[in-house]
Amino acid sequence: MPSMRELKNHIKSIKTTWQLADAIKSISTARYYRVSRLYKAFEVYAGKSYEMLGSVTSPFGEKIPAGRKCFVLLTGNRGLCGGYNTTLAAYFEGVIKDEANPIIVVCGRWGETYFRNKHHIKIEKQFIFADVPEYSEGSRLGEYLTELYESGGADEVIFVFQKYKNLLSQIPSKEVFLPVKTDEKAKNPDAGVYYPDRETAEKSLYANCLKNKAYSFLLEWASGAQAATMMAMRNASDSARELKLELDLRLSRRRQWQVTSGVIETASSNELINKPKDEINSDYYDDNDNYNDKT
Repeated sequence: MPSMRELKNHIKSIKTTWQLADAIKSISTARYYRVSRLYKAFEVYAGKSYEMLGSVTSPFGEKIPAGRKCFVLLTGNRGLCGGYNTTLAAYFEGVIKDEANPIIVVCGRWGETYFRNKHHIKIEKQFIFADVPEYSEGSRLGEYLTELYESGGADEVIFVFQKYKNLLSQIPSKEVFLPVKTDEKAKNPDAGVYYPDRETAEKSLYANCLKNKAYSFLLEWASGAQAATMMAMRNASDSARELKLELDLRLSRRRQWQVTSGVIETASSNELINKPKDEINSDYYDDNDNYNDKT
């Protein structure tokens, strides 16, 4: 049975954990609602602009096959988010298992740290983004991937991420970023007026729409990561609070037991003191009331 001091130290430790989990939960909640508003507002626009690329001529022209694929892994910047990162890492390793010489781009501090000791997985490029990413960050990622594809470094660019379903659920998924699936029926070379010319306009459109799509991926990633952190910290905070209440109850019972024991001992002592000497133990006293130790 733990002592009173051990119980108090345990309660203090649990209280610290509770406060820490509660603080992280509050921060992730604020970030989640901020980034989810951005994601909902931008998702439709980015999706429609990306679909529009299917009806225009690709500015990349004929490419010599490189025989390599580029995989962009979106992990969180830190842990404390349940199985969000570990589930995604296991899924990612399954995706690239049969790929020959893949190009791997990791986004997020956790991913870089995790794969650092995975000697069979070589990271080509790493990006670190804010927990609430800005458009400039998505633009930087989109430019890098576009240049990689345009230069012939990769035949295909694929995002691997936790697809945001709702606050409680994210699903490991993969989605092709480049090449864009074209719709030949939707193409009309005579439609519209292009300035300064059609080739320049379509190249600019491609660049901007790909940046939008990359930023949309980052917003979806951030929404899922903050939702997972918020739920994990809520569960940790609730568990720590319940454990603290249980330990507080045990400590109160121990204190009550000690107080009750003390009262009983005091009452017994007073009763013993107030008893006549001939009722205590006559064997230890002689007829003159002198103590006689017979041991």
